[in-house]
Amino acid sequence: GTLTNYNLLQYLPSQLAAGAVYIARRTVLFDDDTLDKKKNTVLWTPTLFEYTAYTEKDIIPIARAILTEKVASSKLKNLQAVNRKYTSSQCGN
Repeated sequence: GTLTNYNLLQYLPSQLAAGAVYIARRTVLFDDDTLDKKKNTVLWTPTLFEYTAYTEKDIIPIARAILTEKVASSKLKNLQAVNRKYTSSQCGN
């Protein structure tokens, strides 16, 4: 998870949550085959801005950082104990 990645500690929890929402919406709202945005879709809606106070421009670098860390952590074998501990069911995952 993102809480076990030290490079993401520079972001507020609300920024990480917003980045995760952005990643999820982009995953759902883009066609896997063509990577074309589906018609009439907005990734960061006025409602999301209203509730988070973050713009899409604010969130994109955070979403990229989350994805970069996810890819890097899947390639690395260090911190396995930390990852196991904080991704266990005892920690709410």
